[in-house]
Amino acid sequence: MRNRDDTGSTTGAATDAGMIGAAESGNMANTSTAAQGPIAFAAPRYNDNAKPAYPRRALLRGEQGMVLLLVSVSEVGRVSDVRVVRSSGSEALDEAALIAVRQWIFHPARRGDRPVEMEVHVPIHFQLESSRLQ
Repeated sequence: MRNRDDTGSTTGAATDAGMIGAAESGNMANTSTAAQGPIAFAAPRYNDNAKPAYPRRALLRGEQGMVLLLVSVSEVGRVSDVRVVRSSGSEALDEAALIAVRQWIFHPARRGDRPVEMEVHVPIHFQLESSRLQ
């Protein structure tokens, strides 16, 4: 499987994520392999995916941070596995990210014209709005 990074953020309630690097414009990044053809990386379908909810107990405790997830995306764009690669330091935020992303739909990766399974890194940012901290 190939890996791809993605970004996601949450402020008070969740905000959408955006692709990193060559895919920032919304296009999937392509690379070539001589034997197998170009690869289009898996990418979340942000307009179709629920934003992670900011857990109430994390809000009350003033917790914020970034959770880095490794998501296995199937050939049909469904999440087949997801795990925390780097914790936010808050169990509540980590769990909220896992719950949301398990339900996400992705544009599947493609090798040439054929959909393939792929792992992608998805960071989810939880950030409190300054007005909630005062």
